[in-house]
Amino acid sequence: MTGKPNNLIKVLIVDDDATVLMKTAAVLEKANYGVTKASGGKEALKILNNNYMPNAIILDRQMPDMSGDHVLMQIRDNERTKSIPVIMLTGDKNVSDVSTCLELGANDYIVKPFEPENLLLRLGKIFRRGQKEK
Repeated sequence: MTGKPNNLIKVLIVDDDATVLMKTAAVLEKANYGVTKASGGKEALKILNNNYMPNAIILDRQMPDMSGDHVLMQIRDNERTKSIPVIMLTGDKNVSDVSTCLELGANDYIVKPFEPENLLLRLGKIFRRGQKEK
C-alpha cells in the first residue's frame, strides 16, 4: 500500500469519553480512514453483531457499561470477528495492565493522552503486518 489509506479501510472507535471519541475520529478521518464510532462496549458489540466488519478496532479499556477487556474477549470469542486487529486505548500505564490486554488478544496498546502520529503509525503497522501474513 502506498500513500495514505483510503476509505475502504474501516475503523471502529469505541470510547465513552466524547472528546476522545471525536479527537480520535478526526485524526483517522483526516488520514482518509472510514470511521464508525461507538460510545461504549455494548454499542460496539451491537454494531459488530449487525454485520459491520471494520478492518481494525480502537477500544477504550475503561468504560462504565462494559470494560474494554470484556469487549475484547467477546470479539476474540466470535468466529466472525476474532481476527479483527484491536488497539487498546487507555489511561492505564502499568506493565501488568499492558500485559493483560496483550494476553487477551489485543494487537497493540496506546496510552492516553496520545499523539495523533503515534496512533497512525501503530494502525499502519497493524495493516502492514496483516498484508505480510496474506
